[in-house]
Parts: sequence; C-alpha cells; structure tokens
Amino acid sequence: MVRIEFAQFGITAIPKLVELVVTDPSADHATAYGTRTPHFVEREERFVGHMGLWMPQSRRFIDHSVQQFPQVRAETWLPMTMPLGMNGVTDWNQTLGGFAGARGLLTLTYTPLPEADNTRILSDAYLDRHAEQHHRVGINVATNLLQVLRLEDLRDRALATPHCRLHALLEVIGDAEVRTDTDNNLRFMLPGTEPAGGVYLDQITARG
Repeated sequence: MVRIEFAQFGITAIPKLVELVVTDPSADHATAYGTRTPHFVEREERFVGHMGLWMPQSRRFIDHSVQQFPQVRAETWLPMTMPLGMNGVTDWNQTLGGFAGARGLLTLTYTPLPEADNTRILSDAYLDRHAEQHHRVGINVATNLLQVLRLEDLRDRALATPHCRLHALLEVIGDAEVRTDTDNNLRFMLPGTEPAGGVYLDQITARG
C-alpha cells in the first residue's frame, strides 16, 4: 500500500524484503525480526516477514513499519530512514552485504533477502486477491497526506521538493473540499466534478 501512496506523487518506491536485527548494547542483547523464508499465512490473512522500501530517486531505504517492534517504538514512533546514497550506494544490489543505522541507543542492522524472494512474494496470489482493496487504501492515505501538505506551514516545503507531480497536484486541488463517499473512500470536489460526487486522487490528471 505504501508504494501506491508514493506513486501518486511521482515517487518510485520499490518493496524489498529484509531481515532486521536490533542490537541493544546496554543489555548486550540482539533480537531478529523478519525471516529468511518470508511467506503468507492464508488462513490467518497475514504476512510473515519484514519489508521496507528502496527509494532509487533519493537513494534511501525506508522502514515504514519498524515502529511495530516495541523496543524500537520506545525510542520513537517515526519510520526508519537510511540515506544510503551518502555512503555511495547508487543501486540496491550494492546493499546485499547489509547496512546498519542507529535509532537512539539501538543499532538496526538490515540484511536484504535474495531478489528471488522479492519476486515470489510480490507475485503471490494473495496480493492479487487483495489488489483493489490495497490500492484504494493507498489512495485514501495519499489523499489525507496531500491535505496535510497543502496546509500553509507545509506547502512551501512540499513545493521545494524535486517531485513535479506533487507540485502539480497541489496546484490542481487548491483548497477543494474532500468528502467521504458511501464506500468510505475520499474524493476531491474539484470544480465541475460535484454532480458526479467528486474524483479520487488517482483520477486527477496533473502533469509532473
């Protein structure tokens, strides 16, 4: 879902499976999260494994769900962002030996899984069955984020980014009202779209 949100703003986000080891030097203890054999548990409708996002445009790795782990969450609720480009990384293949970063007193060490695992998981029938649901949730989250970014305090910062589609969307939506439809999805009430109940974010044409 997260890559769908980024895509709405013209930002490429590529899901990557990783194993995460969190080391607490004060307790001389390390905890592993994720697994070397990621898979879906069909009956329980859940995924076993850990995944982050490789952002090739900014050469960053984002662990957007790391706060699910209590010891990491105790440091901060924010996602983990690793500016790998600062270490000379220009391609994901350069990270296969692993990389690490600090979160408070903790050290988070990521080991990427083989690309074959990414291909297998991302082509799993489970994702196909839930594709529309995931897409719509992603669009709703992106809509909420766009509403925040058009606030006076954040708009200039958003426009200072290199993401042209984000700039174009902010221009198109202006201060248009956002309404929730009967399916609990969010729509922008752009001029001329009111009779049809507005438009979804992914229906807006904005060149960028």
